[in-house]
Amino acid sequence: MGPVTVGVVTAWPCGHRQGPSTPTCTAHLDHLLLQGGTAPNMSQCNVCGRIGAASVVATHDLDGD
Repeated sequence: MGPVTVGVVTAWPCGHRQGPSTPTCTAHLDHLLLQGGTAPNMSQCNVCGRIGAASVVATHDLDGD
């Protein structure tokens, strides 16, 4: 993959975000989005305990951080 330049923010269907953004490269972000932007496996929300598949809800440029 390429250099880490993008922060990816994910959230469960309940709306709770999954921690801080995850640094990634644009190639990995493109792969995530081509797969629909949603995780293939469900997991439990850390806030409310609901089960669901986290999805990409935001990105931000890490250049200059």
